[in-house]
Amino acid sequence: MKRKLLSIVIVTFACLFITGCWDRHEIEEAAWVTALGFDFEEGEEPFHVHQTVALTKLLAAGDQTGDGEEEAFFVISDEAESVQKAVYGATEFLAREPKYGHVSNLIVGEELLREKGITPIISYAVRNHVIRPFVWISVGSPSALSVMDHPTGLEDIPSQAYLGLMDHAEESGVGFAVNLLEASKRFLNDKRDLVLPMMIYKDGQIHIEGLAVFHEDKMVDVLKEKDGRGLSWALERADGIISVLSKDEQMVTVNFRDVNSNITVETVEEDNLEINLEIEMTGDITDLHKQNARTILSLKKEDISEVTKDVEDEAKAIIENSLTKVQKAQSDVLGIAEMIEDDFPEKWEEMKDKWGEEYSALPISVEVNVDLKRSKRIK
Repeated sequence: MKRKLLSIVIVTFACLFITGCWDRHEIEEAAWVTALGFDFEEGEEPFHVHQTVALTKLLAAGDQTGDGEEEAFFVISDEAESVQKAVYGATEFLAREPKYGHVSNLIVGEELLREKGITPIISYAVRNHVIRPFVWISVGSPSALSVMDHPTGLEDIPSQAYLGLMDHAEESGVGFAVNLLEASKRFLNDKRDLVLPMMIYKDGQIHIEGLAVFHEDKMVDVLKEKDGRGLSWALERADGIISVLSKDEQMVTVNFRDVNSNITVETVEEDNLEINLEIEMTGDITDLHKQNARTILSLKKEDISEVTKDVEDEAKAIIENSLTKVQKAQSDVLGIAEMIEDDFPEKWEEMKDKWGEEYSALPISVEVNVDLKRSKRIK
């Protein structure tokens, strides 16, 4: 009896320490904001803020499409002289209290980033205790609203489409996802520039167009398609795909499944500095065809070395072109300034006052090694 009584006391006492919800909000009683967008226009109220609000009456019914005619979201906007004031002003259009705990994406317009920089957006987001540090942040081109104000093919709430794109960004290789925490760290690091994925609305779908690169806090260039892929490889942030014309005029397509890069700064002749980039890429030949050839082609084992060399040359050219563009834009996305300060402090003292010019002139050596040994359809 005593043991039973003791067990009851222990369980009752333990229940006092069980964590749970300290508050709750019925889904129909709040306005659930799922994405925030930020744009810029010249004038007394330059900051335009857009909020995607889910239609909770459809969500509560377990249906995101209603009768097929009503969209499952709407966008409210307002403008003001500061980001916070524009966010607050937009809520005047809502009959329910806005809730920001389910915001999953921050989308910043290209013009705002080129004209005003990302400082006001990062400043607002990190001060807002409700916005989580792991929300995705991206660039909307030509504006945030142009991306947000449309339903997409598979998802009736655009925020879900953004999430899916970011989850699979590294597989496409054109870009990669960046969350608010990573963006904030790069923003606060004065020796490593920011890079963000860029999204556009095209042909009824949201696409990742490439990568937006920054110098200090302003966006300075966009790396699209191959250029975005090359920078993603250099930063070890994507796998992706590549096609080359190789053995006997055959078009060979390789799907990379592992990419590793090593970036260093070394001294060369006359005590000059050089950026060295070594990339190891492992992939499979996933497609092989030849114009007007009505047959299923295959490669012999002895042909693999020639194909591998062609793939390495193509990948190297793509990476070199990407890095040439970021150097020209004086965007130190690789963190070269950090490396020089750590490894060559005396050199850094000489270079830091005119770092942009010095960085643009640094030579880059790229070495690419590709492993296709696990490729199929080889006789």
